[in-house]
Amino acid sequence: MKKIINLAILIFVLMAGTAMGQGFRVSGTVTDASDGTTLPGVSVQVQGTTVGTISDFNGQYELEVPNENATLVYSFVGYETLIVPVNSRNVIDVALETGLVGLQEVVVVGYGTQRRDAITGSVGVVGSQQIEQVPLASFDQILQGQSAGVSSVSSSGRPGAGSAIQIRGRGSISISSQPLYVIDGVPISGVRGLYENPLSGINPNDIEEVTILKDASAAAIYGSRGANGVIIVTTKRGTAGERSQLTYRGQYGINTLTQDNFNMMNTEQKLQFERDNNLYNRPDNVWDSLAGINTNWRDELFRSGQTQSHEISTSGGNERTRYFLSGGFFTQDGLLERSDFERITGRLNLDHFITEQLKVGTSLNLSHEESNYSVAEGNYGNNVYNPIFAAYLTNPYEKPRDEDGEWITSFDTYFGNVLRELSLNQDYNNTTKLIGNVFAEYEPIENLMLRSSLGVDFQDYIFEDYLHPDAVWGADLGGEISRGFRRSSLTTFSNTARYNRMIASVHSLTGLVGYETTYYDREFFNLSGGNFASDKVRVPSAATDDFTIGGSGTAYSLLSVLSQVNYAYDNRYFADFSYRRDGSSRFGRDVRYANFWSVGFTWNVKREQFLANVDPITDLRVRTSYGTTGNYEIGNYDHLGLYSVGLQYVQNPGSAPIRPANPNLTWETSEGFNFAVETRFFDRFDLDVELYNRVTKDMLLLMPVSRTSGFTSERRNVGQMTNQGIELTLNADVIRTPGFTWNLSTNFTYNQNTVDRLYLDVTEYVSGSIIVQEGTAYGTFYYNEYAGVNPANGKPLWYDEHGNLTDQFRDDDRQTLKGKNFIAPMFGGINSAMTFGNFQLNAFFSYVLDRWMVNNTKYFVANQSNFGIYNQSADVLDAWSEPGDNVHFPKYGEVPGSIFDTRFMENASFLRLRNLTLAYSLPASVYETLRLQNMRVYVQGQNLWTLTQYTGFDPESDFASELNIYPAARTITFGVDIGL
Repeated sequence: MKKIINLAILIFVLMAGTAMGQGFRVSGTVTDASDGTTLPGVSVQVQGTTVGTISDFNGQYELEVPNENATLVYSFVGYETLIVPVNSRNVIDVALETGLVGLQEVVVVGYGTQRRDAITGSVGVVGSQQIEQVPLASFDQILQGQSAGVSSVSSSGRPGAGSAIQIRGRGSISISSQPLYVIDGVPISGVRGLYENPLSGINPNDIEEVTILKDASAAAIYGSRGANGVIIVTTKRGTAGERSQLTYRGQYGINTLTQDNFNMMNTEQKLQFERDNNLYNRPDNVWDSLAGINTNWRDELFRSGQTQSHEISTSGGNERTRYFLSGGFFTQDGLLERSDFERITGRLNLDHFITEQLKVGTSLNLSHEESNYSVAEGNYGNNVYNPIFAAYLTNPYEKPRDEDGEWITSFDTYFGNVLRELSLNQDYNNTTKLIGNVFAEYEPIENLMLRSSLGVDFQDYIFEDYLHPDAVWGADLGGEISRGFRRSSLTTFSNTARYNRMIASVHSLTGLVGYETTYYDREFFNLSGGNFASDKVRVPSAATDDFTIGGSGTAYSLLSVLSQVNYAYDNRYFADFSYRRDGSSRFGRDVRYANFWSVGFTWNVKREQFLANVDPITDLRVRTSYGTTGNYEIGNYDHLGLYSVGLQYVQNPGSAPIRPANPNLTWETSEGFNFAVETRFFDRFDLDVELYNRVTKDMLLLMPVSRTSGFTSERRNVGQMTNQGIELTLNADVIRTPGFTWNLSTNFTYNQNTVDRLYLDVTEYVSGSIIVQEGTAYGTFYYNEYAGVNPANGKPLWYDEHGNLTDQFRDDDRQTLKGKNFIAPMFGGINSAMTFGNFQLNAFFSYVLDRWMVNNTKYFVANQSNFGIYNQSADVLDAWSEPGDNVHFPKYGEVPGSIFDTRFMENASFLRLRNLTLAYSLPASVYETLRLQNMRVYVQGQNLWTLTQYTGFDPESDFASELNIYPAARTITFGVDIGL
């Protein structure tokens, strides 16, 4: 925390108050009482006057006081205020004690920093101790359960995959609800794909702090991009006066499958199942030969993988130059063969004072990633290419190799030998990313800071898909290769001016104005070809048939002006106002500009006289805010009438219209209200309660239009959606003794989503398995309700639209299943941190409540419809066979094919032990003997235990249904941190 405080003070220090007249001269040095380091930026003021100064880069100060009997007040954010009588002394050295951490600390917010106790909006903070050394490639996966109101759901267990994050509910229906990410002041592209994660190039160990702006007051300064909240990532920097430090961090671990809920048939069971249902007509000798084979395809296809990370970092600084430099290597094997992720990262954070008034600096993160994929996601969920699919549906009487150890090419079912296919084919990509900025800060006059920053988010992406000519999947093509290249860049140029002023020691005023431009461009091309003469040359030019070439390009720009005013009186009342005007090229010329604003107020009730002497209440604050934000996450040209080119008409080049123009398409806006109470009791317990209401208006909804127009849909500003809820955060120092401490913290969120209005006279429409309906939460399932098995004849039963039993399945009987939603209304986290001597034991749980999901995998392995030729769950052996049977599964073949109903809906609520860490810090006598600064060893487990009723692969998913999702890994790692 002290590093952040020192940096913030040095950047935005209040250069106020100089000595007045002639008097008694006092000088000295201010240090930190805990470690003796000097403290720059400390306010030194003569009590009862405006006379004062601040300590310089070396913690030294000098001022004239009215007389030798004056009293000095030393104050610094994050430290206890110290009052010292002069008593005729010319030299006064003081040491400040660390004050209350939490409400007094400095946090990074929009375009600067702010004291935590002065913030009027809703802000969550996740520190480095919750992020470091967690064996995940992408830090957004680590945020699950860390802050109230923030839902982070892993989109896949594949190495390098990201998370889908929503802050205070889903804010829109048909466009992105992802927050804006800002890395060291650089907004990054939100473009995500099946194998594209813009955050995977950041080493989590480089992160100092993650600040989450949750409400409109906190995020409105980002205007058009803040509707879904803002996640600000601040990386580590050097500190003035800090000796050069060299740190090594190393970690090694093993990944295994977390859970396997599918109890698949063995060979004996499957052969009997086939006989009972007359699925095959085989000679007896074939039945007997198959009975001698019993392959567990899950053991064949899933594996234990390795996780490794190694990192070296150094930091330090003096009064003019500060630096942080790191290099890291991370690699992780997936649970499937030919599935892995490897990353190399390098970071340089540099600050240099050319003069006392001019500072320049940079924050640069360069990464290179390489990934191999076992095709298992997206449109490949139920495809023969999917090894997860094959691991469960391949019959146990099939085997991967023959008696001579050679691969078996194909099986009786349509599956090829997936193990052989994985050994021959390839799906590979590599990505080079640069996220960074260069900046300059200049203080032309006292209290005025000018800052210019040029930031860029740059990516080069190359992929290659290869189907071997000897593979079943590539044989008909004679082999096939596809290669592609994509380059994208998001450039942001911002200029701000900030003015700070302290008036009469009780009034604090800060003003900010700024101008910002953003430009994004992306280009892509690919080519493919087939029919290779030899497998030895895997390049497109070696292909002889089926050449295809594709390419595209896109761009958008954003122009913004912004302003903010913060006022504080006597550390008791705080108010702020922000305003931003954005213009986007994604909208029509006459409607592309919009205004966003917010107001907020905080009352420090503890500073009032009636609470000043109430000792049990250590702190009490009330916050409220209201503001507007916007969303423009649509296609770059959705407002234009577009044509598709590359077509042919009478063997001539041609084009055709694909989208009508809508010049009135404009911003989707959100209005948010927030009310919060922050309390601390007995200097031991913290309880924060927040209530919020967020209304999204003029949603950018893709709505159907009359086919007579020549089109089927058009994006318009229609509809309204509301999210309202409550957030609770409790932090307790349960035990606090010299030899043992135990801190317990938990957070809980309840969010109620409601679709208030759709468009025209339409009050509902069906989208796959869900219904979008006015008065109902988005994500509500819409299915026929399954009623069980008729014990008389083994046929399945359903409820019709009137609630009567029927054995006829009709689409008209589908029902809105209110209260059953794939977006969880309740979620949170529990963290326990214990310290006993040199040992630390930390346990972190996350949970999701009242979430429902379609177990689409179960549709294939336990359907009783038409999948019996593949392996099935042993559960279906308990199926109807004779009148009077009271069972769950109907008679095989009685279920109509290709239907979904509530049979496949399951409660996907869960409680997961996400991380458990046991660490030991070596005593000083040991590491000093080794000439080290410190040393820590630890063992940790990730995803060790999950409590859930869900019977699929993983209850943690971002989708309404789970079909052969890449499962999460259980990881056990051993690590060491060494300071040199």
